[in-house]
Amino acid sequence: MMQAMIDFFTFKTFISLDVMRVCYFLGAILMSIASWGFVVWVKRRYMIVNTAYEQSKSWLLNLTSLRQRMLLLALFILAFLCAEIIWRMMFEYLLAYLQIRDVLIKLQAQGWQIKPIQ
Repeated sequence: MMQAMIDFFTFKTFISLDVMRVCYFLGAILMSIASWGFVVWVKRRYMIVNTAYEQSKSWLLNLTSLRQRMLLLALFILAFLCAEIIWRMMFEYLLAYLQIRDVLIKLQAQGWQIKPIQ
């Protein structure tokens, strides 16, 4: 138990993998919900924002056809999915980096000479 604490405080043991997995799921789900909630809160809190939203909405509905609105919705969904994929890839790169580090530490413990590239 004491050695585990020493390894933790001397950064020989990382908790990053578990923490990053939790952050990924929280970010992927909660950021979307929180963004939507923030928009709703701003609309309710500031009447000028709500008025501008309602006027823009009616203006947009009058100027666009149903086909154009469906296209805008499809583009929004595509942009949202791309953002989620980028979020996922960012965490995959970070996890791979930490896993490579763990393998290098194990190889070094087995006697391999690990030298930095210059």
